[in-house]
Amino acid sequence: MKLIIFLTLTYGNERDSKRLGFEHLKKNNFVIEQCNLGPWLLPNYASNYVPIDKIDNFSKDINHAEQFIEYVKKITSNTYIFDPWNCYGFSQVENILSKKKFIYCSMITNNHLTYDILSRIKLKIFSTFTSHQKKLKITNYNKSNKNRNLDYFLYAGNKSKNNRKFFINQSTKKIKVNSHDYDNYLETLKTNKSLFNFKYSIFIDEAFPNHPDLLLYKNKKQCDPDIYYKELNNFFNKYEQITKNKIIIAGHPRIKYDKSYRNYFNNRDIVIDKTNLLIKFSEDVIVHTSQAHCYAIIYNKRLIWIDSNNYNNNTRLLIQSRSRYLNSSIINISKYNFKLNIKPISKKKYKKYFNDYIREDQSIPNKSVWEIFTDNINNEK
Repeated sequence: MKLIIFLTLTYGNERDSKRLGFEHLKKNNFVIEQCNLGPWLLPNYASNYVPIDKIDNFSKDINHAEQFIEYVKKITSNTYIFDPWNCYGFSQVENILSKKKFIYCSMITNNHLTYDILSRIKLKIFSTFTSHQKKLKITNYNKSNKNRNLDYFLYAGNKSKNNRKFFINQSTKKIKVNSHDYDNYLETLKTNKSLFNFKYSIFIDEAFPNHPDLLLYKNKKQCDPDIYYKELNNFFNKYEQITKNKIIIAGHPRIKYDKSYRNYFNNRDIVIDKTNLLIKFSEDVIVHTSQAHCYAIIYNKRLIWIDSNNYNNNTRLLIQSRSRYLNSSIINISKYNFKLNIKPISKKKYKKYFNDYIREDQSIPNKSVWEIFTDNINNEK
């Protein structure tokens, strides 16, 4: 049995358990442990956010350095340390782990386009990073981990293999995999029945006004909540009137949709944990910046990017970057008389995005990230 430890910054939860392939790894003779460094490294975040799908007593939650020093005593040269959150970038973690020998692994399997050149120029002009959404100062943290090279690097898409986040050299084994979104696509490949018996389009909810990750920012306002939902519902009403397609809300997996939350969308249907299937049978996909827009690329669905004068500059520039890259529709819903001109998909742009961020080429087997990883490990024997 091989020990594999996942370093994370959140409590053990169902969503991460699936994405990190715990069940598959267990079946392939791995002993799985999740070491949650959040309470120690990001105490404010850890104390204010607990995943709604938290698995009790699953992760080993580290509260201070001495506890981590004691924990890592079990690590040997045959232990696999998976570090998708780049916890080694914290100097406190590096100081402790640098004394140990282990098999260091990481992955970039949910990479996405951020800002294009035009938006990067505007970011510098507006200085929005410092004035609108400055992150809480995390002491002794290096975004680029250049102090320990990876032994294994799993990457999805052409744009992920030459990353600046981890130290990769000639001894690193690079493993091409599919993205996690593509994994979910493969799981439902044979599903041919829609969840609804009528034509609909999907809005991917991102919990703009109250996303848990806003705890990592000094200015927690991404938009004005009252304006946000008023504009959004006005757009939904107009879209439904013109297209005759009903709007279904694809719920965010980290949000609890109680009755009051559902009222924000004027009691439209909200479906949780079915975003992949919802998009598969939808007409259009309406989105701000959600990573789930990749399903629209996979299924060749029209994308409508929602912009607003109410959103901060960082968010707006990201929305504009992605719409330009894919040559897809963007609508500013702050404009009362906006026109609903929906562009057809650009097959050329979609194919490029697919290869850059979802699946690099056809040589990759139609298997999950973790099936490909364990195949590689087993073939080394």
